[in-house]
Formats: sequence, C-alpha cells, structure tokens
Amino acid sequence: MPVYGSFETVREVSRSGRGAVYTARRVGTTDERFAVKIFELPAYLAEEGEVERESAFFLHAAEVQKAVGRPGSAWAPVYESGAMEGGAWYATDLFDRSIERLLLNRPDLEPPDLLRVVDSVLSGLYELRDAAGRAHGNLKNSNVLLAGKGELSAARVVLCDPWATERLRGGEAREDLRGLGDLVHWLVLQPMHIVIVAGLHFALWGLLRASILRSQPRANVLWLPAALWLGYAVWEWLVLARTPEANIRADLLVIWPVVAVASLWALVRAAIGCWSAQRRGVL
Repeated sequence: MPVYGSFETVREVSRSGRGAVYTARRVGTTDERFAVKIFELPAYLAEEGEVERESAFFLHAAEVQKAVGRPGSAWAPVYESGAMEGGAWYATDLFDRSIERLLLNRPDLEPPDLLRVVDSVLSGLYELRDAAGRAHGNLKNSNVLLAGKGELSAARVVLCDPWATERLRGGEAREDLRGLGDLVHWLVLQPMHIVIVAGLHFALWGLLRASILRSQPRANVLWLPAALWLGYAVWEWLVLARTPEANIRADLLVIWPVVAVASLWALVRAAIGCWSAQRRGVL
C-alpha cells in the first residue's frame, strides 16, 4: 500500500469525490491505529488551478488542526502532512466513527450522552478560539469524531477539518452555532422519537373520540398533527438515509414550527371541546 511520510496505509475506510480515508501504521510496525486522510481531486473534474488551490487550503487547515490538537484536547491530532501529485494528505489517529455514522444507526441517546457530545464540541470550539482567535467554519456531523465502539458516554469526542484561515470571510462563528444547532437537532429529533410523538397524538385522538368528544368529532382534530408528525418522521428518515450532509435549517425554521403550531392548535381545540362537553354534562 502507498506510504505517506512515515505512515503506511493498510485499508480503505471511506471514499468520496474529493479523496479518501485509510487506516495506517507507522512504517515498519504492525499497529494499525492511525489514519491517513487524502485530498485528491481528479484533474479532469477541476478548473484550472483548482487542485493546487484546494490542496493548499487542505494543508493550511491541517496546520491549524495540528496547532490546536494537543494531547487531551477536543481535537484530532495531526502528526504529519504533505503535498502529493494531484492533492495532499495528513496523518491522524484512527477514530472508530463519526457523529454522522452514529446517527445512521438511529441510536436512542440518553441526556448525559447528548450533554457529553455538545460539551466536547463546545470545548473544541473554545480551544480553537483561544489558540488561533478564529472559528471552525466547517462544523458538520462528519467532522465530529468518536473514539471507542462502546457506549457514547465512554467515547472520546473530537473535532477535525476546520476551514483554512484563508477561506474565512467573517460570520463563521455564527455558522458554527448553526452547525451545533444542526447537530443537536439530529441527536434529539431522531425519526423514531418523532414517531413516538405522532403515536401519542393518535392515542389521545382515539381516546377522546371514544369518550368525552364522541359527540363532537369536529372538535377532535388531533389526527391532523399526528399525521403531520408522522410525515415529519418519514421526511427525517429519508434525509438521514439518503443525504446525511443536507442542510436542515428548513426543518428547524419551517417544518418543525408548522407541526408544533398544528399540535398546539389541535390541543387547544380539543381542550375547548372537552370543557364544552363537561359543561353540558356529556361524559
């Protein structure tokens, strides 16, 4: 397998249109506990000068990560980096998974797990700000890595792949906050959690239909938000399964508020119907 600096690659872990990640070991050893990340953009797909420009950005970002990725920090370390024909590379520790891969398994996270992830991400952002006076700029689920295959409560959570300083144009701190919001959204509003919310609405609708609102079916419209929550769960599952890197601000700014308002409206309407039925003695 190819050798990069003092690291020999062993097997491919993942690949995209802009490079790949390989497990690696120090040359002359057998301990496969490192990873080499490669940026490689085919020349026939790139504009003139794009490969050189993007390779330089990749290496500059690796230098930023190396500077802040000290032992015990909330950053993946960078041991070596360098240019190669058609791209660039850097060597780091081998991490078992990312938040993106974790979410593909649709885990049932406990509050302490969520708090651990968010606290580690915030720690990494603060460390970068204190060390370099800048924001991450490229915060997304695939750039939050987990060391350890066991419980999330025991995993080490680290950041990687900030934008090169030259790519920052201002406003990246706000982008980091949005990225953190997206991360929390994915961790909390998992599709199965939303299905449970839909199920609770359906259950309450059925209970009221069979009891206090049996004579006022038009007042019992909880089936509507139940259907909306169920549709929302299907949407989230499709996005997570097919385009996990999608920008989900439309969910946060449009879909979720619409469904939440529909729930509030239906609950208020049902409460008024129940109050009216009780006043008329319809039980």
